[in-house]
Amino acid sequence: VVIGAGKAWCAGADMEVLHDIGAGTAKKAKRNTGVTQTIQIRKPIIAAINGPVAGVGFCMAAWTDIRFAVSSAKFTAAFAKRGLVAEHGISYILPKLIGVSNAMDVLMSSRVFLADEAKDMGFLSKVYPDTITLYTETIAYARTMARHCSPASLDAIKSQVYQDLNTPLEDSEKNAKQLMAKSFKHPDMKEGVQSYVEKRDPNFEGLKFGRIANVKLPPRRPRT
Repeated sequence: VVIGAGKAWCAGADMEVLHDIGAGTAKKAKRNTGVTQTIQIRKPIIAAINGPVAGVGFCMAAWTDIRFAVSSAKFTAAFAKRGLVAEHGISYILPKLIGVSNAMDVLMSSRVFLADEAKDMGFLSKVYPDTITLYTETIAYARTMARHCSPASLDAIKSQVYQDLNTPLEDSEKNAKQLMAKSFKHPDMKEGVQSYVEKRDPNFEGLKFGRIANVKLPPRRPRT
């Protein structure tokens, strides 16, 4: 769960740094490519947006897996108002989250909009009336997921969703069938079914037994 440390979730880049870049006086820094790397993390990343989200902060929120926010949270891409472009892969992921027309509106106008509109667009999953409720409900949601869902399944599903964003249906279905066959051999599948039959909470072993994608299947017998 990613929560803003102050009143803002992430208010964007330091304007003094941007000024120095424009003036040619900024110190050379290593290129930051970490914003989009969240899709490589095996765990679900949930944003609990407690305040303003702007610029690179908007990109960071878009690259989390699930987004909740307080109703007073404000959102803006801001790039066009600063003479910048759609940064950090936002032009790739945002149309997939809220549609092309909404993405064009948000990016090109750089207007400010509130959480309720962000939810209507599909950018947010839930909106809460205050930060205490946001924190409480988001942590409860994460704990419920951690308690009842297989980490191996969560890892596989997250990989499937991002991988299939640009995958033809036939290839997606083929990959899903292969993963399903592998999941039948993974200990978490046995525990998931057994816990349901015994009417108890599951005791998943996490990724102790490896990723579902790495399960080795026996070779197919040749047809006769």
